[in-house]
Amino acid sequence: MKQHLTRITAAISLSLLSLHASAAGDPRTSNKSAKAESRGYDYDHPETQPATESLDLSMYARIREEGLTHSHIMEYASALFDGTGPGSRAHRIWLKRMRGHATS
Repeated sequence: MKQHLTRITAAISLSLLSLHASAAGDPRTSNKSAKAESRGYDYDHPETQPATESLDLSMYARIREEGLTHSHIMEYASALFDGTGPGSRAHRIWLKRMRGHATS
């Protein structure tokens, strides 16, 4: 119950903070949204596309290197699947709880 109240309190706090930021006229968001709403998309004069696109191949290489050598996805997936799957402690607790509900 206490954990539930903590979550509700956190959600309300975040909502109030976001309302406060928008009411205060956050310059990062208010200027962009006002400009976009005032003019919308101009179908008569669409933005022109460049004839050729310049690709930053070194950036693609850096992104690829980061993903292959510094990725923690396997550790994350292992914790997710091993910690919540069949045979895990959480699964055993859930089974005991369900068996208790079935017999009562």
